Parts: sequence; structure tokens; C-alpha cells
Amino acid sequence: MEAKVIGVERSCFHSRNGGEEVKGYNLYLASEISADRGAGSRVERLYLSDAKASVWGLDARALLGHTVQALYNRWGKLASLSVTD
Repeated sequence: MEAKVIGVERSCFHSRNGGEEVKGYNLYLASEISADRGAGSRVERLYLSDAKASVWGLDARALLGHTVQALYNRWGKLASLSVTD
């Protein structure tokens, strides 16, 4: 799925599996709804941890305004994020 990053928000939380702090960003994405399905834009939020951003060579704040493609694994977790514009 390709979408434009319209917001970036710092977010940290403690994991369920031992309370380790996870640091990262909520990315807010928008994409157009196809005319045959409706009108306007759909939005979603995804979480990009600092650890994944580092491995993938991404700066979350620099993604603002860019189009990205997010791919998820079979458990619904973010598996990759790439800039497409």
C-alpha cells in the first residue's frame, strides 16, 4: 500500500513481554479512495520503532510529506517501509 506521510509523532511504550521500553514514532498516512469505492482520502496510523528505522536507514521525521510503501508480515507487524517518491 502506498500512502503519503501527513504526520509524525514521537511515541514510547513498555512492551508486554518484560516491560522493555520501545521507542519510535507514530506515522500518520493518507491515501486516495478509488472512485469505484468512494471519494476522498483514507487514513491510517502505523508505528515505526527506532530500531527498525535504524536498520532500514530511515529518519522518521524526514518522511513527512513523502510517499511510502508499507508491507506487513503475517502477524500484522510492519515488515518493511520504503520511500517511493
